[in-house]
Amino acid sequence: MYNKEEKDLLEEIPIGKVYSQKQIVIGTLIGGLLVAAYLLSANFKVFNERSKVGATWVIFVMVGILFSLSSLVPGLERLPNIVFIILGAVIVSAVFSMYQSKKVQAHIEKDGQVQPTGKLVLVILVGVAIIVSISLTAFALQDSIG
Repeated sequence: MYNKEEKDLLEEIPIGKVYSQKQIVIGTLIGGLLVAAYLLSANFKVFNERSKVGATWVIFVMVGILFSLSSLVPGLERLPNIVFIILGAVIVSAVFSMYQSKKVQAHIEKDGQVQPTGKLVLVILVGVAIIVSISLTAFALQDSIG
């Protein structure tokens, strides 16, 4: 008789490695929305949902621009930066819960792999390097113009 605890030998093990919600939230808190967009997009690629990859990038670039423009709104410039960091992580967590949570859970339950912490650290470092480069370039351009 079939034992429910035994794995079905014919059941496919998922291909690809996913980022967990914890990894994505940590990546967002440290690396910002750029890292979040990359991590969420990587999961969509694993699940072969290519149409959601581009949408993810567009949405998170728009959210990043809105966060940046919020500094021009009177009163909002007094908010500590941590408010925007936490708000970004909340948005990312909600997107993950709505669009990826069940698929990531099923992936892991079928013995699919999760990305290693080292890869997450590398993605965060690259994301931070890109943001720092953009910021330094913007400051240099501002100094040369003004």
